[in-house]
Amino acid sequence: MKILLPEEISAAVLSCAANIAVGLATEKACTWLSTNITALIKREVKATFGRMLKVQAPSLPSVSEGVQTKKSCPPDCRHQIMFPSQIINEIKDVLCLTLGPRDEDEEIQFLHLEGLLGRLRQTLQCRKFICPASEQQLAKCTVELASLLVSDRVPIQGLNCHLPKKQEQQQAKNRLICSLLKSLLSMWKEDFEASVPLQLLFSQKNTVYLAGKKQHEWDTFLFILHGIVEYGLMADVEIHQCLLGLQKFAWPADFSKELEALLRIFISENDTEEPKTLPCELLGQSRGAVAAQS
Repeated sequence: MKILLPEEISAAVLSCAANIAVGLATEKACTWLSTNITALIKREVKATFGRMLKVQAPSLPSVSEGVQTKKSCPPDCRHQIMFPSQIINEIKDVLCLTLGPRDEDEEIQFLHLEGLLGRLRQTLQCRKFICPASEQQLAKCTVELASLLVSDRVPIQGLNCHLPKKQEQQQAKNRLICSLLKSLLSMWKEDFEASVPLQLLFSQKNTVYLAGKKQHEWDTFLFILHGIVEYGLMADVEIHQCLLGLQKFAWPADFSKELEALLRIFISENDTEEPKTLPCELLGQSRGAVAAQS
């Protein structure tokens, strides 16, 4: 400041000018931060997801292990699909919007998610542009997406069903989410050649999404557990071991009790010899059953 002003300027004027300069600089810095901080945080969240997906998943049994057959494009494939990298970025955008900062009215349209899963299936079925590394990243991304859907964390627009009772609204909402989960189950079974790390569904990080909800959402979690068994993606014994493994972590007391009850329900339902269908019919009674048993 002394360099910019004449030497004869008094100390009081110099101090006042310095205060004004600091104030203007602070104001400009705050304006820049308020304009750009959300974008910067989203970029960092996206970079974190990128680093997470590049980490080699632990070697765990999977539906794709064993005898693998090389998939090929469908006979009528014209190779006019989105590149795997584009699909990965789209799924990352959904994950970042879900877990990163967002405005209250910033949501994802249900039809957009349906379309995204449709484009993902087309990309997986056309084998021209996909490589093992990109397919493995897609597999990890879809498991992360499933974890967030199961815990009801994804801010989906268009799920506010206008029904008279709150329980009916939740059941209708769960059915729509289950339709997305069913698409993922089908792709994991039919379209992925790379191993799908389904054990990540039972990781501590992804279970925290469930534990963090005020009202723990077990209906869709039971749905995907039964779906994994029905599609032959994992054996019920493997899921049993994964659920047991969750109990070694330190959870809130009420959540630990619900996990124990969930394990008992899963064991009892899979011990029956009657053939089961994908449990959309379970919705609405599963949460009550878990609460009753806990």
